This record gives sequence, structure tokens and C-alpha cells, in this order.
Amino acid sequence: MDTTIIIKSLVFGYFIAGYSSLLRTTTSSPIDTPLMMMKPTLLKKAYWLLAWPIHTYIDVYFMHMPKKSSAIVYGILTIPNIWLGCSILAFAIMYPYIVIDTWFIALIVSMLALIVGVIILMPIITIVCAMLTVALATPIIYLLPKSEID
Repeated sequence: MDTTIIIKSLVFGYFIAGYSSLLRTTTSSPIDTPLMMMKPTLLKKAYWLLAWPIHTYIDVYFMHMPKKSSAIVYGILTIPNIWLGCSILAFAIMYPYIVIDTWFIALIVSMLALIVGVIILMPIITIVCAMLTVALATPIIYLLPKSEID
């Protein structure tokens, strides 16, 4: 397999993850919407699309978890898993352009891959990535020092 398709999938997956973060933020209820996105402009939306790992980390940190150190570990491990899941979806969408020579047929197959990927593939990837995050975070959390302040 060519490394350029992997790099393209990672870049495309980064933007898909940013777009999903932007959609989640702009369509959330007003009480859950960050102050910056109350009246979003095009520049604010572009910033949110590009800086989605920061907001993912902040969302996990400000969840009402009893221990903030555990939230930090989950935040650090959630970001690569979201990126990995969206990159797998991006690879499924981009792969027909490598295999099929005709652009029109490749476009139709890519649209079908997007629909099937969003309906079937992405929930499976989300479940697997969540289990991977919990499996990786559990030993790290047990190694953290116990404190009464958290």
C-alpha cells in the first residue's frame, strides 16, 4: 500500500473529526454551546474545525468526573482514537479513487462508501476506539498518585 494514501487519509480524517466537532458544537443546546460559538462567524468555524483536539480535551476535562487526573488521561487518549476512527472512514471514502479508473464511478462508489461508513462503519469504530481508550487509560489511572483533593 502506498504511504501517500495513508497520509491523505490522516489529513482527511483530521478534517472530518474537526467537522464533526463543529457540527456537534453548532447544533447543541444553548446551555451546552461554548460562549465563542454563540454567534459563529466563518472565521470562528474555521478555527473550531482546525483546533478540534483542544476542544475535545477541554470537554473531557470539564466533565463532572470525580477525579480530574483521570479526565486528563482520558482526554489525552481520546484525541488519537477520534483521529484514528475518522481516518479509517476517510480511507474507506478515498479508496475507490485508487482502485477505479473512471472518476464518475469512483465518485458514486465513494458516496456509497460514505453512506455505509457513517451508518455501519463509524458506530463500530466508535465502540472499538472507546474500548481501546478505556483499556489504555485503566493501567495509567491506577499508576496515578491518590489524593484527597481530586
